[in-house]
Amino acid sequence: MSRLHRAFRDPQGRLRGLWAALLFVLIDLGLIQLFAWLAIATGLQPASASESWWGFYVSIQLVQLVAFLLANVALARRFDHEPLSRSGFRAVRGKAWGLLLAVGLGALVPAFVVAAVALGGSVSLTQGAPPQLLPALALGLPGLSEEVFARGYLFYALSRSFLRLPGAVALTSAFFGALHAFNPSFSVLALANLILAGLFLASVRLYFDSLWAAIGAHAAFNLSEGVLLGQPVSGLRREGAVLHLRLAGPEWLTGGDFGPEASLLALLALAAASAGLLCGYTRWRASESPGDQARTQ
Repeated sequence: MSRLHRAFRDPQGRLRGLWAALLFVLIDLGLIQLFAWLAIATGLQPASASESWWGFYVSIQLVQLVAFLLANVALARRFDHEPLSRSGFRAVRGKAWGLLLAVGLGALVPAFVVAAVALGGSVSLTQGAPPQLLPALALGLPGLSEEVFARGYLFYALSRSFLRLPGAVALTSAFFGALHAFNPSFSVLALANLILAGLFLASVRLYFDSLWAAIGAHAAFNLSEGVLLGQPVSGLRREGAVLHLRLAGPEWLTGGDFGPEASLLALLALAAASAGLLCGYTRWRASESPGDQARTQ
């Protein structure tokens, strides 16, 4: 085996973790550009957001999702010759009950912020329009596309590099926070909370041993925050919700125009949930036999 070959391939014949992660990101960027051009050229995607803001946003999410899925398949199957289960595409630990618990955890974080503010008497119910399909899809789809990108093959590739699992969790969480840097009303506290949200979602993926659990938790977080409680989601405000709640108080408490994700209360809730999940994951892995650990890596 040549020195050049060893620089790019590990002893199992796979691309080394960091090279695989870099190639994954580059393939994603190329596919997104290609699919976006095709969608605009064929009229499937509006050329500008002004033509239909929510429709434009949904089409962007769908283009990204297709690109991320294809990149996951290409890298896992064609380059590494491994099953997609290694990238997290496998049944949730605990099956239906596990998935339900993951979804519940995701939905509870923004609900906790609103409930805590309400205890201080700073929440009022206002009249509004009922939920609409496109805005709801626009909030739910990032839970699918962003998780397929950040905690699918990319997460697996980084975890088998010299960074190992802690480095993969830290790097994808930081990247997840940075992805939202251009959202309206972004702040330092919002960045800290989004990094912690990435840690929380990585913890969900690890504890429930499945990418589907992280997808469910992420989608439930967004839908609970925006569709159920009527709050801004990562700075994006929409019309129509089951409950139309107005939070009053300082921005560090309510999250302001960015939403509960920029609240100090969300930081505490995300930190506590992440710590509990990671402790549970550590105990579960320690109780497994070496053969079981190899099958679930």
